[in-house]
Amino acid sequence: MLFLLTNQLQLSPDEMHYWDWSRRLDIAYYSKGALVAWLIAASTSLFGHGQLGVRLPAVVQGSLFVFLIYRYARARIDPWSALAVAVVVQLVPLVAGLGLAMTTDASVLVCWALALTALAPAVRRGKTSAWLLYGLAAAIGMGAKYTTLLLPLGLLLVTPLMACSRPMLRQRGFWLGQLVAFAGLLPLLLWNSRHGWVNLAHNVGHLGHGSPFEAAQLLLGPLMLTVTQLLLLGPLTALLLLIAAWRSVSNSWRRQDPYPLLLAALGVLLMLVCLLVSMRRPVYANWPLPLVVIAILLLVEAWPQFQPTVGMRRCLLLGSAINGLMLT
Repeated sequence: MLFLLTNQLQLSPDEMHYWDWSRRLDIAYYSKGALVAWLIAASTSLFGHGQLGVRLPAVVQGSLFVFLIYRYARARIDPWSALAVAVVVQLVPLVAGLGLAMTTDASVLVCWALALTALAPAVRRGKTSAWLLYGLAAAIGMGAKYTTLLLPLGLLLVTPLMACSRPMLRQRGFWLGQLVAFAGLLPLLLWNSRHGWVNLAHNVGHLGHGSPFEAAQLLLGPLMLTVTQLLLLGPLTALLLLIAAWRSVSNSWRRQDPYPLLLAALGVLLMLVCLLVSMRRPVYANWPLPLVVIAILLLVEAWPQFQPTVGMRRCLLLGSAINGLMLT
């Protein structure tokens, strides 16, 4: 909030584009769903059409994202460790930056965090209410960005492949959650059917359809995408998150706990899709954004299993300090 009240940075072209959408509310638009436009419209109706009114939803969603992570961590680990995880999250450059600009990415972070934290009781205890919450969050997320479609598609693809997760296929809640999630496509399909499927064609083009293969892009595209993600997570923080993810997955495989394994599989699937697209055309750095959510949740899952040593805690602190300097 202090940032909004004191800074003189002008709105970015994307923010002005979405603000223009908010003056003509619809169920979808040329390139994306309508969530960002409706949030800006609600905010500007209360706080005016200046920087505060346009960007306030991003700040609120950024705070909500950190709270959702803290709340999940608090249920799994001790209060001080949960607070440490929240600080790590807040200082990740990608998260901090997206929490200040009113684009679709703030909504993507919140929707994925809500959906993936709801998956924990859904997968581990078969709670129908948790499956429905997951589905609702995924459906809303599709109104922000098509990337969220990988969440229900990924679960449908990965769940039958692991013995420990196959029993979920016999749960009514699993299928109800998937049905609610895919219902998020209905406004997009309806809008597309009325406008010559231009939205769909635009996003298929984003995936590199029609782009020629070039040797330089084939080699440098995946490399640039990977390096960019490491920098946006923070150089040292990214390494620590990878270590925690590996330990969480290894331990979960031994215990046949499906939740961390599904998280990791979704992350691999998302990164694989982005890497394949990067071989055809440059990929925006925010495309694999949900990887941040998955990595942080795997850190929380790993925390009680290996009880971070003093060295690990110091590295997390140092990594966050480096991220803070980068942000400054």
